[in-house]
Amino acid sequence: MTDRFWKRVFNVAAILTGGAGLAWLLVPDIALAVGGAEPLPSYLFVRIAGTAVFAFGIGYAMVARDLGLTPIVWLGVIGKGLVVVLFFFYLLAGMLSPAQLVIPLTDGGMVALFLVFLATRRKA
Repeated sequence: MTDRFWKRVFNVAAILTGGAGLAWLLVPDIALAVGGAEPLPSYLFVRIAGTAVFAFGIGYAMVARDLGLTPIVWLGVIGKGLVVVLFFFYLLAGMLSPAQLVIPLTDGGMVALFLVFLATRRKA
């Protein structure tokens, strides 16, 4: 896979992740409703999570511009991998709506792509 391909992968990751983070930060009530979650009395923790997710999006944009920033990619593997694990436990408990499965499926796909990227970079 070419550098051009990987730059596109990380640009898409930046847009999806950064957009989700901004939504949680700026309009948490709408973002939660889209995901099928109940409204909350306070959105502080949703906004904190949104800030962190948005920061990950910035990191992926940085990798899209400099594919040598592999430590950021490792953080993405760890962060997105833990999100997938967390959603798995909620799925087992029967606490997820079908709309909420988009997040772990998307993040799981990104983890797979990120691991392929890291494996091919290590060989190069």
